[in-house]
Amino acid sequence: MTIFYSPSRKSFLDNRLAYKSLPQDLIEVDAETHQFLVRETYSNNKEIYVKDGIIHLQDKKNVEIELTWDRVREKRKKLLAECDYTQLPDYPENRKNEWAIYRQTLRDIPQNYTKVSDIVWPVKPK
Repeated sequence: MTIFYSPSRKSFLDNRLAYKSLPQDLIEVDAETHQFLVRETYSNNKEIYVKDGIIHLQDKKNVEIELTWDRVREKRKKLLAECDYTQLPDYPENRKNEWAIYRQTLRDIPQNYTKVSDIVWPVKPK
């Protein structure tokens, strides 16, 4: 018997069962590790997460916080990408500085806030 963990499904899969399709992100775990992970998630309020292909356990609260900061980073990345053009050489000089300040404020969010709920997103220049 081979057991796999799928981060996308957040579940374990057993190779003895017939599945219609298998996710591409399967990570093989031995029986002892499987038992440990199941026991920790159900008995000790832990949650499994995968980083760089390695399975980790963390308190559920910490995982939720990390996932929330991941969303903040995604939003920040999107907002920065949307205004990359404002820093190109042919963008009007008289407008570049206000966009540079906006962009720097976005980059500084992780250093300036400890709680996601406190974040005040900067307003895009007009």
